[in-house]
Amino acid sequence: MVSSSRSVLVAIEFWCCLVLLLTIHKFSCLVSVRGATAVLAEDHHHGTNNIRNNTTTLLSRPPFLLGVMVDAARHEFSVDWLELFMNDIHRMNFNAIHLTLTNDQRFSFTTTVKDNNNDEKNKNNNNNTRYYTGQDLNFLAQHAQSLDNMTIIPEVSLPFYASSWVDDNDRYNPTGIHNIQFDQQQQKQQQQQQQLRLLPPPCPRYVCSTERAIPVSGTNVPLDIRHPQIKEIIRRVLF
Repeated sequence: MVSSSRSVLVAIEFWCCLVLLLTIHKFSCLVSVRGATAVLAEDHHHGTNNIRNNTTTLLSRPPFLLGVMVDAARHEFSVDWLELFMNDIHRMNFNAIHLTLTNDQRFSFTTTVKDNNNDEKNKNNNNNTRYYTGQDLNFLAQHAQSLDNMTIIPEVSLPFYASSWVDDNDRYNPTGIHNIQFDQQQQKQQQQQQQLRLLPPPCPRYVCSTERAIPVSGTNVPLDIRHPQIKEIIRRVLF
């Protein structure tokens, strides 16, 4: 029986400290990615003491796409490197990768189009890193799925960067993409008339700006999306 106020206060402090310690302990277990608690249990059948490990695994996933962009068109990344990179960002809790496959310099994957010259270029490339085959892309997609369904967002730029389409895909069609590109002389005339119609109106200011419209090294001019054959060209290149 407690007969003094001092003893009562000491008891209250003890219980408060105990509750605080238990709270901290539970919180530390919750915030741990993987925590283990050793529990001493008596084995009544054998009369011995055994250690039972209770393990808990907590998964933390972002509720939205959280990823990294990889420009696989301007830079040559091997499939093995991309696989390791995906593993690394998955450990950092990223769940998406934005994979750029075309730009002004390179059309970085082969297609099913007959006589695609990317296949010929790959034969002369010992480490086979310059162009991705369909098998390569399928492997990356399957590997992403194994990493908690990581999302791969492929990017194929349209209608800009058509020069890379011409460089790597013009063999499948004698007339090819050359015929559906704007003629540079025609473009100069349009600039003089201040009627840059690279896209049907209304034309975004970014697209219609003089700086953007002037062809620079490696960029050339965009596809004319008003051309009657544009859909067929895109279909044959991508599918």
